[in-house]
This record gives sequence, C-alpha cells and structure tokens, in this order.
Amino acid sequence: MEGSILEHTNERDALQKQVNDQSVEIEALRLKQCETEYSQSSSLNDLEQYGRRNSIRMLKLPIVLGNKYQIKADQ
Repeated sequence: MEGSILEHTNERDALQKQVNDQSVEIEALRLKQCETEYSQSSSLNDLEQYGRRNSIRMLKLPIVLGNKYQIKADQ
C-alpha cells in the first residue's frame, strides 16, 4: 500500500514538473509572438508610409517666373 502511494506521489510530482516546464515554454512563446507582431506591424507601417509617399501626384504646380505665376498642367 505504501509503495503504491509513493509511486502515485512520484508520478504526481513528475507531472507537476512537466506542467511547470510547459507553462514556462508557453510564456516564452507568448513573449516571442508579441515581439514578432510588433516587428511585423512596424515593418508594415514603414511599407505603407513608403507606398503612400510614392503615390502622391501633384497636379498643376505653379511655376514662378520673376514675380508672375503660371500654372503648368500635368502632362
């Protein structure tokens, strides 16, 4: 009877250690996921800003000739 209790206690301790190890691993993976999401969102924001900057078209810019302004149409 005591041997059976000892075996169950050892098995319970081993399972508890396994649960603790997995909890630590899960927390590390969550941290890595957060870091990856931050990095990707930063890269996406940079890409969006770069794309927006290249998409700007300015039409009919004024040309200054001395004190007179002329409007140049987009060609």
